[in-house]
Amino acid sequence: MTLQTFYISLYFDKDTNKWLSNLINQAAQKSYNGTVKDIPPHITVAMLKAQDSDILCQKIDTIINEFFAQEITIAGIGLFQTKVVYLQPVLNWYLHNISVKINNTFLQEQQKDNKYIPYNWIPHISIAKRLTDTEQLDVIKLLQGEKFPRQATICHIGLERAKPYKSIKMWALQDINF
Repeated sequence: MTLQTFYISLYFDKDTNKWLSNLINQAAQKSYNGTVKDIPPHITVAMLKAQDSDILCQKIDTIINEFFAQEITIAGIGLFQTKVVYLQPVLNWYLHNISVKINNTFLQEQQKDNKYIPYNWIPHISIAKRLTDTEQLDVIKLLQGEKFPRQATICHIGLERAKPYKSIKMWALQDINF
């Protein structure tokens, strides 16, 4: 059996998800590129290689109760030179702790040249990818109309297969304010 690429990602509350999905759809119209449009808004915290998802799900099941729903701050707009426009969450203790705990749990499954490991990871919410220079500027102009900083709540952790994209399993995070 060959190794597949999997991601572990954080997902948002309904209002934030609706807002981000709307921005992603508007960006897709401006860029004529829907690569991000068919994937729910998220923050990826780990990139893994495994033969199948079963062992990954079992490992997440063992640590999921250590995480709670938490509010984060989306500070503004960011760019990667690979023509990605994203929204930048503040890397706070909560996001760092999730990244460290998840990546330490999956040391054996870490992908080589991984940009999603602690101290190498830039948390981001992709809005558009694979853009021309003009498309990148158009998407930035679109996002400049948004008000930042903005609060969002992380409510779920999910496991996804990379290509083709497939959501494998979603775990709801407990609300700490009960």
